Amino acid sequence: MNPEAGTERPTERPEAQGLFSSLPVVRAGDVVQLWGIQGDLHIEVAAMAEQSGGMGKTIRVRLMQRETLGPQIQEQFDAVVRGPHDVEMK
Repeated sequence: MNPEAGTERPTERPEAQGLFSSLPVVRAGDVVQLWGIQGDLHIEVAAMAEQSGGMGKTIRVRLMQRETLGPQIQEQFDAVVRGPHDVEMK
């Protein structure tokens, strides 16, 4: 007879949940995929993380720009970390 039968075991300790959510999955300087959805429009662009952040945290990102003639415009956005190298536009 199994003494643990009928007892539920937590899948993750509560103290570990806070630890993992605070670990950065995106680090400042990482190239990330910045995406957003509004209605039927879905856009994805490459960006550089300006800040480090863990899952669900809001960080600042800057659009990657290719070389063009004329003045360069630095576009920055707030984005939510959804996974490694994956951020959603706010």
